[in-house]
Amino acid sequence: MSHQAYVLLSFKKEEEDGARYRLKKLLPEAILEEKEEGVYLLCLNHGQKDLAIYGASFRAFALDMDDIHSLVIPTNDYERYQGFLEELNDGEHRLLHECLNEKNHEELFAPLAGLDPELLLTILVYLENGNSPALASIGLYVHRNTVNYRVEHFEKQTGYDLSLCPTSLFVYLLLKKQERNIRAQLLF
Repeated sequence: MSHQAYVLLSFKKEEEDGARYRLKKLLPEAILEEKEEGVYLLCLNHGQKDLAIYGASFRAFALDMDDIHSLVIPTNDYERYQGFLEELNDGEHRLLHECLNEKNHEELFAPLAGLDPELLLTILVYLENGNSPALASIGLYVHRNTVNYRVEHFEKQTGYDLSLCPTSLFVYLLLKKQERNIRAQLLF
């Protein structure tokens, strides 16, 4: 995986130059791309490190810009998460998993549809064990390399980078909501 992090932003078009300048000063390798009028995708090339810098600096952005919204999303597929961005209050920066319990968003489960229940259970146990293949392998009664292989397969299939904390939390909560169904599928 590339370990890139993505943030969906919304702000006024007239503030784009100022935002680009400030982001370049703060995160020189970040890429801000306009997706549609007032909606931007920020690609952070150093993942968790850049997310921490951006998150710590967001309050200053919000003070200087009108109507800015910011949402950390798990992939660059911004359209799936745009509805969440529109629900945020002015000056608000959130992680996607924080929005999950506020409404039932069935479309968020789409990337997991069609995946093998055994694979999904492996990812759930892996995340519950602090992203440790060794501990997950003990709980699943499989070899550590099997866990590694399944994690890599899951990341390729879904585009979710489980090394990023906001993404792993998001995936964990999705899987916890489906845990009963996943385990039931394994019984038959």
